Amino acid sequence: MFKNKFFSLSISIICGIISFIGNNAANAEAMNRNILGQMTRLNGENYVSKPNEKAIIFWDKNCPPCRVEIINLANDNIAKNLVLAVTSYEQRDRIILNNQKSAFSDIVVIPQSRQTFFRSLGNYSAALPFSLFLDKDKNICDRHAGITTPLLARNKISLCNN
Repeated sequence: MFKNKFFSLSISIICGIISFIGNNAANAEAMNRNILGQMTRLNGENYVSKPNEKAIIFWDKNCPPCRVEIINLANDNIAKNLVLAVTSYEQRDRIILNNQKSAFSDIVVIPQSRQTFFRSLGNYSAALPFSLFLDKDKNICDRHAGITTPLLARNKISLCNN
């Protein structure tokens, strides 16, 4: 009798865990889309991903490694598959970014609550540079903290889209 109750309890626990994992995966996908939907294009429209966009590179004018990163990426044809997400778009930012505008697929602005936004993406320290790589369904597939080189971007995009 004890074995039957133990077996039933074990099956119930396993089913609950499987259900929890399945629901969390669906919730994570919905959350990713919601988070990315908080970004706006430079013209004020809500950001909606284009089919060719495979990664989002986060940038800030006060981050020296970020400036090096976008120059390296902009000089490579991989930039056409990247979205540049900026922390602000003030006059000084516009001067810097106007040179890069044609290289990237799009430039978007993240919400003002930077800490909360980055935490929701798994970047708890809000450290930059930071990149998100998207799968073919536009779900977040991988994250990278540190400078993203063109080679790293190609490798991560390839892994996420195979």
